[in-house]
Amino acid sequence: MSKIHRNDPCPCGSGKKYKNCHGANNVIDFDPNLINQRLNQLHQQLITFAFENYEQQLSDQITAYSQLSVEDNEELADIYNTGLAIWIIFNVPFLSRQRTVFDAFSEKQMKNIDFSVRSSFQKWNGTVPSVYEVESEETSSESSVMVRELISNETFEVPIISSEQVNKGMLFVGALLPFMRFHNFFYTFIKLFDRKRDDIKALLQKYQDKDGTLKESFPKFLAEALVQEPEIEISTNGKVPQLFANKMLAKDMEEEVVRKGISLWNEYQEKENPSIKKAESYAAALEYYVQKHIMKNDSLTQTEIADEYNVAAGTVSNNYRKLIDALGGKS
Repeated sequence: MSKIHRNDPCPCGSGKKYKNCHGANNVIDFDPNLINQRLNQLHQQLITFAFENYEQQLSDQITAYSQLSVEDNEELADIYNTGLAIWIIFNVPFLSRQRTVFDAFSEKQMKNIDFSVRSSFQKWNGTVPSVYEVESEETSSESSVMVRELISNETFEVPIISSEQVNKGMLFVGALLPFMRFHNFFYTFIKLFDRKRDDIKALLQKYQDKDGTLKESFPKFLAEALVQEPEIEISTNGKVPQLFANKMLAKDMEEEVVRKGISLWNEYQEKENPSIKKAESYAAALEYYVQKHIMKNDSLTQTEIADEYNVAAGTVSNNYRKLIDALGGKS
């Protein structure tokens, strides 16, 4: 079982080394695993507390911070609202006595929090979302990665759920909470996929508050970051692959699936050299092809895709048949 080492910072938060504080004379022996189990429990309880007790108030606050740049795109609006809720819980004092949702949760829980857990938990107060880049996939744990905050340049070890695909250089927006010896994203994190790193850094400089965080400006930053053009290689000039890529990335589809779709489009264009009058109709057909043959999504209909791209379902059907004739049912 993992134990606190003598030269580690003492978990009590004194700032002293463990050997000079609670480790002296074996006064107390902290077990990081037990502390993290309790912190994870508090993490889940905070999520439940926020959305079960303040669902309507959070919705009202989200509306108050709405941004026109993402309102017209349903997928981006959902992502934006999720990020906004995370920020609001820790940073917007809309409750009585100028309290945040976290303040209310902390008041309710503090008497039940052990001394060994309290130091880390109290550091959650005022957590501000930021942008993190995956720096290394090699850590002491196979289920974690090292991420670097773009503002402070600090690095953190973060557990990643095994179903999440992460790659070196990928950018995330999230709120990191300190645990024992690692950090964890509160609730979820938002992938920025292939948004250009330099463009995101420029946005951070543009919206950074005087204290070096996004505490006041996060809503404007997030909205502008989400509408940035993704930096994804599209070898064929034209609007079809870009429309397809933008739509798929906005739906949080995996990058490899998007790249596969673009590769298939390039193959189709090279074979058929189609005359394209309306790019949206081909982009819709391409997405339908990818969803059906690569992602094995049999529930999606051509009418649903047509509505998303604002084209006729019959046109999508015709163009999809052209893709089938040229490419077959590749996966």
